[in-house]
Formats: sequence, structure tokens, C-alpha cells
Amino acid sequence: MENEVVYSATPLAGAIYPAMGNVMKAVEAIGKNEENKQQGFFFRGIDNALNSMHSIFAENNIVLRWEVLASHLSERTTNKGNITFYNEIEIEYYFVSTVDGSFIKTKTIGGAADTGDKHFSKALAMALKYVLFHTFLIPTHDPDPDGETQEPTVSTKAATSNFGGATDKQISYLTRLFDNHRARLKPAQIEEMKKVIATKDKTRVDSAIKFLKEFDEPGN
Repeated sequence: MENEVVYSATPLAGAIYPAMGNVMKAVEAIGKNEENKQQGFFFRGIDNALNSMHSIFAENNIVLRWEVLASHLSERTTNKGNITFYNEIEIEYYFVSTVDGSFIKTKTIGGAADTGDKHFSKALAMALKYVLFHTFLIPTHDPDPDGETQEPTVSTKAATSNFGGATDKQISYLTRLFDNHRARLKPAQIEEMKKVIATKDKTRVDSAIKFLKEFDEPGN
């Protein structure tokens, strides 16, 4: 028939949508099979999620691309008086079909603490684990958290946020310190200072100022 208009019940949205649906059909429950022996509890690690999802992604022609949008690093003191570094990252993930390049984008955050330099990699792992669990509704067989009612508690210490931008005065002061002591810094430290100044993250700026001021102390 001439001039016939044909409507499709399936939007031409790309191969990624049916592929994501196939992943949801194929994925099985992931339990808490890893044990934290130091603190005495079981958990489901990122390796459990990757081992479960890798072959399913490959069979459905899906690759995962990601980009860190922001990173907020702060220092915290433990109950024992030790210093630990807490990193909270904002990250964007792209589930991409290798068939036609169509993709689905999602954004999440991940946070983790470490006494050394592994806070960033741990935060990456946390973000990836939960974006996989929440995107594909991976079963866990855990009890419903709403099945128990917790008595409300009153905090004796108000929570404070270290996030936010540094003031122009702080950035100017940090830049002056950086220029004064640049010759005493290692190449990696110089690049890190440039990033701190560019991002203007208050927590990182405060830490950088504290670090550079140590060069002004007698004996340094």
C-alpha cells in the first residue's frame, strides 16, 4: 500500500538495551563469600562481582568505560589515634555495546578509607561494585533491611562536611607557597600541587598548605 506508515513497537534505541536485559536474565545471586578476619564479618567483594559478570558481559558484547569526575580526600583520626585517609569519588560509567556503539550512562559515588595510599583504588572498587549491583538488580539473598526496626539514636557530635571549594584567598596563599618552594619539590609533587590549585578542593588545598608550610619551619 502506498504511503503506508509502519510503527515499530520496539524503539530503535541501539543494541545496548536488549543486551542489558539479557545480562539481567543471566546474572545469578552473589552472596557474602569473603571474610574480613580482622573485624570478623563476611562481605561480597568486587572480585565476586567481576567473576560473575565478566563472561555475561562478553557474551552480550558489552564493555564498560568510566571517568572519574571528582575526588575528595580528607584525613580522619581513628579511635586509636591513628591517621587514616578517606577518599570519596564521583564517577561516571558507560555501558557500551560493541555491536553498534550505543551506550547507557550512569553516575555514582564511592568512598573508602586507608591508612596508606590505597584509598583511591578502594573507592573505585566500591563504586564499581554497587553500580553493577544496582544497575542489574543482582540478587543477594540477604534479609530485608526493613525487616527490623532500629531504635533512633542521638548523635552527640554534629557531622561536618569537608567538601566544597577553597576561597580565592586560600588559593592565592597556596600559589605563593608553591612558587616559593617549587624548587624543593619532586616532579610528582609539583604535578600534584598543580592539580590541587586547579580543582580548588578545600580539603586538598588545606592539606597542601599544611605540607608546604613545613618548609618554612626552622631546620627545613
